[in-house]
Amino acid sequence: MKTNVVIQCDGVDTNVEELERAVKEELKAQGVKVSKLKSLDVYFQPTVHETYYRAVDGDDKEVSGKLNA
Repeated sequence: MKTNVVIQCDGVDTNVEELERAVKEELKAQGVKVSKLKSLDVYFQPTVHETYYRAVDGDDKEVSGKLNA
């Protein structure tokens, strides 16, 4: 079974899987090896349509930022 999680707010649908993919692409563009991440936290604020992220790699180096929409 495949689960599709969508956040609906103010008439806008936001697919959680697409957000995760976009954040990972942003990290890759910064030279971060996504396969080496220990954790990835994604924060989506639907009322202002902004996405922030925090990633920690195997060496406990933290990378955080805002997804450019």
